Amino acid sequence: MKSSKTPQLLLPHSLVSGGILAEVANYKFNLAVLIHRQKKIWERLGLPVNKSSLVRSVISLSETYLEPLVNL
Repeated sequence: MKSSKTPQLLLPHSLVSGGILAEVANYKFNLAVLIHRQKKIWERLGLPVNKSSLVRSVISLSETYLEPLVNL
């Protein structure tokens, strides 16, 4: 029996998965859904989140992946 490697996290030491980060960024940048509204959406889906955690995740995601692209 072989096991596969664990997928690399987008943000190391973060509890937020890549899929959730993608949805948060999509809601924020493409659909213009404010973070406090996203918090309510995630809670309705059964995922209790902290507003500041979502904000930190979006900031970290931008600094890690978008800022280097802008600098190029």
